[in-house]
Amino acid sequence: MRPDAHIRTARPMTAGPAAIAGPRPSWSPLAPDENGPSPIELVAMYTTSDLTGSRSADDKFRPHVVGGAYTGVRYYRFGAPAENVGRIKAFLRPQHLGVGAFFIGSTDRALISPFENGHRTGGFLEWGIARAGVAVGDEWRVVIGVGKQILPYLF
Repeated sequence: MRPDAHIRTARPMTAGPAAIAGPRPSWSPLAPDENGPSPIELVAMYTTSDLTGSRSADDKFRPHVVGGAYTGVRYYRFGAPAENVGRIKAFLRPQHLGVGAFFIGSTDRALISPFENGHRTGGFLEWGIARAGVAVGDEWRVVIGVGKQILPYLF
């Protein structure tokens, strides 16, 4: 028996979705290349636990948990060091960055459609797990959130 007989060689795929659809277009910035996957990703997400605030009729600041929709692009920093660093260093050197459009409902409530009549629109910036969105207009809002589940393993 040869010394390398235990090593299996990969066979080319001849059937399945990749064979039917063909290779991904090389001109696409989302397509992988010879070095691996693309660092650019499309983002489409809905959150139910972002935080904002507004002033009430008696001029008191009131925080609100709101739902929001985000769509845009995310860039992964594959070359960034992955070792465990402190929280401050992890924040200053995020593993990914994102930017795009942001939508919230017409009222400051969670679990409502961010696309209902009167919705508010703006932009967002994602910096690692931290995210901030700004909805512009008469009822403008600044919304902050994180990219972690508040109750992990719930669903």
